[in-house]
Amino acid sequence: MNSLKLSWKNIKYRPWRSGLAVLLMASGLSIVIVLILTQGQIDEKFRNNLGDIDLVVGAKGSPLQLVLSSVYHIDNPTGNIHQDSCSFVSNHPFVASSIPICIGDNFNTYRIVGTSLDYIEMYGGKLASGKYWEEPMQVVVGANVFEKFPNKLKLGSRITGGHGIGNDLLDEHDHAHESSPYTVVGILEPTGKVLDNLVLCDYRSSWIVHAGHGEEASFDLKTKEEVENKVEPDSLTIVQDTGEITQNVQTVIEDSAEENELEDHGHDHHGHDHHGHDHHGHDHHGHDDHGHDHHGHDHHGHHEKPLNIDSVLTTIPESKKEITALLVKYKNQRGQLFIPNAVNRNSSLIAADPDIERDRMLKLVDSGIQTANLMGYFVLIISAISVFIALYSSLKDRGYEIALVRVQGATRLKVFGMILSEGLLLSLLGYIFALLISHVGMWVVSEILENNYHYAFNAWVFSRMEGYLLVVAVVIGLISALIPALKAYGTDISSTLSK
Repeated sequence: MNSLKLSWKNIKYRPWRSGLAVLLMASGLSIVIVLILTQGQIDEKFRNNLGDIDLVVGAKGSPLQLVLSSVYHIDNPTGNIHQDSCSFVSNHPFVASSIPICIGDNFNTYRIVGTSLDYIEMYGGKLASGKYWEEPMQVVVGANVFEKFPNKLKLGSRITGGHGIGNDLLDEHDHAHESSPYTVVGILEPTGKVLDNLVLCDYRSSWIVHAGHGEEASFDLKTKEEVENKVEPDSLTIVQDTGEITQNVQTVIEDSAEENELEDHGHDHHGHDHHGHDHHGHDHHGHDDHGHDHHGHDHHGHHEKPLNIDSVLTTIPESKKEITALLVKYKNQRGQLFIPNAVNRNSSLIAADPDIERDRMLKLVDSGIQTANLMGYFVLIISAISVFIALYSSLKDRGYEIALVRVQGATRLKVFGMILSEGLLLSLLGYIFALLISHVGMWVVSEILENNYHYAFNAWVFSRMEGYLLVVAVVIGLISALIPALKAYGTDISSTLSK
């Protein structure tokens, strides 16, 4: 019988001692593996999602919060800025491109982002089906969002956004922009970037959606304090900055030639209701399946009257044309010297360098990960001591057994190898269990992160560092078994058997 078989039988004969040693080894290794996987994927996502953005311009506040909200979409914005207030940045000779961002609404917790088509191009997005938007109130859906709601987000479907993002999401039926539905016109291919988790549209869509919410509109992020004016689908009420001038904008019904032909044949398209109710008087709460969920719902199958986009845009005052942030790319390095200072001199604007803020964020994350890593290595040291104690204490009970093995012809070297093999097997078992625990644990954590932040972590990606940890586990097992093996090597057969 070889050393490995003897070692395995000895481990099974003492399951409690062996099990404790394996558990401690697995605990220490799994902590380290989880932290390695988490740190690696966080670093990768923060770098990939930065795109070609050199500067973020937004409302005064925390620059880190501005970058997290406007670039990574994992925080609430610092506020809104008037479009004209940052026009000098877009027109600056040192700026190659600038992309507006409007956020504040969501569809089923996924952010609706008003922007330009340059935003999709910056992240290398490509259409899986459909087309890009050609006017406001048309949306292109990210791959992950479509995967979650394939029935609601089919091409041609009509959806509405709910007010709020992040922790500001309102409760069901509390507020949804039912009078301003979006039309799904395109679906993007997966990119592995933040683009996958967004519903994208023309940034002017935000102005249209919020045109009827008074002077507290402009996609105000303080959703709890929002003016709750109910706007009928037939009109939009626009309140000027003075709060005194109210203008009712009649939306134009854009009936197609086919619809007119149907009407001529006695088919009333807009008056038709499958439930026998007038559409505009329809009570959405009376349905078993009204498509309404916590933060926005779809209008697939309903016959809303489309907005006359151009007409509505002309009625929106300049003071209401706000954006959340401006994503800037420099034309040359001189832009980095002049533009941030020019922006920060403005009393209402702040310029945030995403590289600096990303590194600051990663340092905060890395410091916490390093602290947790120290805990993992501390558990590994305890596990090494546990293996040593398990093997050393077992020698007192196995002295007679070792002597019999020697009598049957086993050499001192074979006995030495048998004890080392036990330490090696215990460490390998600990490593195998650590892989299982860490990746299953990573899968659980990734589900939580995806539900809360829509950032998906791949639990089944294996890092090169895990291979190095195998070497660490083997070394720990061998070192822990070395002293017991030397003691077994020096066992005196005659004195042991005489006892």
